[in-house]
Amino acid sequence: MPDLAQEWRNRRDLGSSYREAVSTVEKDFASSIHRLLGNALERIATFASLERRLIRRMAERLTAALDKEAIRVTRDRRVGFWAEQEGDLQTEWGLVLNAARLDPAGR
Repeated sequence: MPDLAQEWRNRRDLGSSYREAVSTVEKDFASSIHRLLGNALERIATFASLERRLIRRMAERLTAALDKEAIRVTRDRRVGFWAEQEGDLQTEWGLVLNAARLDPAGR
């Protein structure tokens, strides 16, 4: 069953209000949120800063090895809420995915 935040993000007519609300919460609680998450980043789509952190994590995983799960996450997030709301995130996801395809080690 979808949670409230997911339903709010899925409503295209409410996308900007969601961005504003989570931006306020994120500013107030950012350090606590980041500390508590650990490996849960792949399952969370609430905050843009976490999306940026996940991009870095997937890039690191794909630099270390061709990781099918990391590729799946990257593909999914490239068309996700934050990528749609903030074009730079869509570009970054695309760069990570394209870099994985150009693996010079031939993995």
